[in-house]
Amino acid sequence: MKILGIPLAKFVWPAALVAAFLAGWLVASKSSGSSASAQQPGAPGRALRDVRSSGRDAAARQNRRGPRTSADPAADIVTIAQLEDRLQRTRALLALIDRLRPDDFEAVVASFRSLGIMKERMAEYNLLLAAWARVAPLAALAYLEGHPGSPSDRQTVLAAWALDDRDAAIGWAIENFETEGGGDNPWLAGVIGKLASTDLDRATSLIQKLPQSLGQKGTRQALNIILRTLSEQDSDSMMEWVGGLPNGPLRAGAARRVAMLLSGTNPEEVVRWAETLDPESRRQTYEELTQPWALRAPEEALAWAGTLKGESLHQVAEKITPAVAAKNPQLASRWLSQYDGDPAFDTARRRLVQHLSRDSPELAADWIGRITDVATGEQEFHRLLNPWLERDPKSVMRYVENHTTPESIRLRVLRTLAGEEAPTQ
Repeated sequence: MKILGIPLAKFVWPAALVAAFLAGWLVASKSSGSSASAQQPGAPGRALRDVRSSGRDAAARQNRRGPRTSADPAADIVTIAQLEDRLQRTRALLALIDRLRPDDFEAVVASFRSLGIMKERMAEYNLLLAAWARVAPLAALAYLEGHPGSPSDRQTVLAAWALDDRDAAIGWAIENFETEGGGDNPWLAGVIGKLASTDLDRATSLIQKLPQSLGQKGTRQALNIILRTLSEQDSDSMMEWVGGLPNGPLRAGAARRVAMLLSGTNPEEVVRWAETLDPESRRQTYEELTQPWALRAPEEALAWAGTLKGESLHQVAEKITPAVAAKNPQLASRWLSQYDGDPAFDTARRRLVQHLSRDSPELAADWIGRITDVATGEQEFHRLLNPWLERDPKSVMRYVENHTTPESIRLRVLRTLAGEEAPTQ
């Protein structure tokens, strides 16, 4: 099944802008030529218009050429950075990069950084680093070691270096990273991202060298890039790749992200695939899948949940019950009622109570009475009373008079209404 992919266009937008500019320039030139040929010779004011047009054309040509260059590229980058027109700035930057020698890059990058606009011009800064990496990657990395900036700077250099010599880039990333406390290697993560679309086997091997916990930023980043690249092919390729990962936190986290990507398009396919996974990967898949499915198609999601058994059913019930209740509280109540008396569903009951407590306090109170653990039910009732007493104390009194409630609840309501206790205590 085809799904929408997320293109990785780190170095594409400058070229696209230039292409768009050239296309527009050609159209404008053709239009200008047609207009000129249509003028009648000897028309009044023609000489004056020609003089003005000549001046405008000269200025336009200069704008298309960009700022004048000098023998000092470091000074030229400052001039380019001051251009307000983004298209003109991009064209000028590309022209500057084309004429830079390997030894020129350090001064140009330093000059650009000194302007203090890297956040606003991150794409242009990354373009400079990537261009430097293509001609002198070790020099670029040495400069960044002495002038650290964003952690992604080295990733940019390594990713560009990998286009020319992936083995050298990978070797440098592994050899020069000093791990502290088992942390991940963000530099290697950058190389993995670049390999995802060109050498998936190598990217898969490398990601397994990173810490397997997705709590590590580099691992999470590398995994997301691989999955997005695979999603541009089809969902089967993505799921097959995740299923082939060794059991562990990486596969479970990857499975969860697959569910995140596909829950809005084909949850049934995700469910069939999840059944082939190890228990932890399946649990995380269900956890991510359940809520968006229940919000979009509650009856369909409940029908699926009803086919589950054991721990899977208990876990899904905790997620699906409040999600369905957001759309249809009565439907959620009817579904959960079939499991009355089963202590394994107490967490689902508590979550339903918490969801209903604001808009349907009486229904919430009914569900508190179904919680099998008495102490937990009494605790939930006290939590429910605070806002309920403030909004509608009479309805609280009616409920207590007409329903069996814990003695502590009945006494608290009576004291509160008698003015002996503030409702918020």
